[in-house]
Amino acid sequence: MDVNIYTITSAKSPKSHVAMVIYTLETQTSKGPADVTREEQVEATANEAALLAVIKALEHIKAPCTLHIYTESRFVASGIGWMDGWKENGWKTVKGREVKHKDLWQQLDGLLQEHEVHIHCQEEHSFRKWMQTEVERKRGKRYV
Repeated sequence: MDVNIYTITSAKSPKSHVAMVIYTLETQTSKGPADVTREEQVEATANEAALLAVIKALEHIKAPCTLHIYTESRFVASGIGWMDGWKENGWKTVKGREVKHKDLWQQLDGLLQEHEVHIHCQEEHSFRKWMQTEVERKRGKRYV
């Protein structure tokens, strides 16, 4: 089974603040296409919010599958590629520093273990325009 995950957040700051994350899971079932979209409010930095969006989406997946994760966050896209090295190095960077947001990376790592993962950063997809519009609309209302 293939599952596409699309994420976006309203968080743009390196300082922690209230932000919205939106994620959509898309797959094909025996009954046809199936989508699940959720919006959640989080207290986080931009990088934490991007990680949380992927984590929250992955929590809905109950069986091993092929994942295509679409994110606007280079932090998330790059980090997924670096996770194996961080684990081998005791969750330290190549410069010997503690990985930032280690707890979230470890949670993400656990959720990705059973899946074949393909990461796509800042690529166009069918949900992107709607998600961007939704984030902008909500940012002006109740989100900072």
